[in-house]
Amino acid sequence: MSHITVHVENQNEEHSLEEFFAMTSGGSFPQAMVVRTSRSSFLRTMSILAHRYLCFHGTGNDTCASCRSWSDSFHPDLLIVGTQDAAPGIEECRHLAAGLSLAPFCAPRRLGVVLCADILSLPAANSLLKIVEEPPPSAHLLLFIETNRLLPTLRSRVWQLSVSSEEPSPIQAPPEGKAEWIRRISEKRGTKADDMTEELRQWCSYLIRNGHGLKAQRLETLRNFSEKNRLVVSMLQDLAYLALEEEYPVECLFDDFW
Repeated sequence: MSHITVHVENQNEEHSLEEFFAMTSGGSFPQAMVVRTSRSSFLRTMSILAHRYLCFHGTGNDTCASCRSWSDSFHPDLLIVGTQDAAPGIEECRHLAAGLSLAPFCAPRRLGVVLCADILSLPAANSLLKIVEEPPPSAHLLLFIETNRLLPTLRSRVWQLSVSSEEPSPIQAPPEGKAEWIRRISEKRGTKADDMTEELRQWCSYLIRNGHGLKAQRLETLRNFSEKNRLVVSMLQDLAYLALEEEYPVECLFDDFW
């Protein structure tokens, strides 16, 4: 699954989350996503995401029927379990799953939010597996965490969005043009696969920040596939070249292997 990290500048989450919204332009939001941020930011970040998810036009602040249905922090199609300090129990999670199976009341989708998902009990986490694995067409789920202790069976099935207030390291741009690719490939002989996948992650972030969402998605698919299947560096480089320079849909090559 895809993993994108955005940097919070001056606590302006809405501005920083534009990287994520650019990647999901057209309202193609992931149906299940982990949001990692500080607990003090849970409600603020949730509000920004919820307004976008539940808006018919994806802006979160227009005059559509869904946007007009907000009353302070309440929306008929927003279901929240847990608090900033406590995870929900198994019954709350089951109630959430049942609520997400209903048709939207006034929005294009129903949105479930689980706060403190990193400290869910094992039974509560397991009760969410079915809704994550086979979500109803109109159901979306956000799992908010502060630490990296989410149940692995949940993590492997969701997108991951990290909202960080730390100063980001410089992001490396991918090569452009055949000559630069040849030079980069020559320089990277002997590079470890883990170093190459980290470089792909940086390229993905660069592409997102510069409005190349489709290329970033293809590169992120390649990176995730490589991490699971340990592709050799030379193959990674060839596939990255195809994805970026030839704009080949490399994700189609992996359909039979996921």
